[in-house]
Amino acid sequence: MRVERIACGSVNCFLVEDGDDAILVDTGTLRYRDKVDKACEQVNLSLIVLTHGHIDHVQNAQYLSKKYHVPIAIHKLDYALTKDNFLEPLYAHTFWGKILLYFSKLSTKKERIEPFPCNIFLKEGMELKEYGVDATIIRLTGHTKGSIGLKIGTSDFIVGDALMNIGKPSVAKIYGDYQKVKQSAQIISQSGGRMIHFGHGKSVQNRLWKA
Repeated sequence: MRVERIACGSVNCFLVEDGDDAILVDTGTLRYRDKVDKACEQVNLSLIVLTHGHIDHVQNAQYLSKKYHVPIAIHKLDYALTKDNFLEPLYAHTFWGKILLYFSKLSTKKERIEPFPCNIFLKEGMELKEYGVDATIIRLTGHTKGSIGLKIGTSDFIVGDALMNIGKPSVAKIYGDYQKVKQSAQIISQSGGRMIHFGHGKSVQNRLWKA
């Protein structure tokens, strides 16, 4: 098993490789399309998984799905969000959270998401072995209603935006429901000594995540 981080500015995508097969987790923004595309060319891509519906994680989904002839998977509660990122209000209570929220809203207003069909709706506990990868879907709600993460084998955990490493590793600075964000942080804390891979920032070893 190998988890390759593709840094796309402040956003991360991940290639999860297991033997001859690989899945792509999140797709980045249009600005970094070529970088993500080039990484995908090096593997036998079988699936695109979206941790949630925000534009910085899904903007290249349609392009990559069509090019590599692979399905797109997202939780049902976040599929509508890919068509309108303002369907769910976001909040922040820290200084840096409010700064991030301000710039996030600005960029979202300027950009658009190319519509894409959802081939697979993800659910808690769903395994991705049929796509050649030892990965399990874990619900990590709070950032959005349908946010998910992926436990990769016994060694890694891709957590989307349930946690963020902006400035320092922490519980999500931007959220739709702070109480659920805290619950998701507890789920991650209890997942053992895994490497934690964020939607934003460098990966770190798992720890007790306190809101």
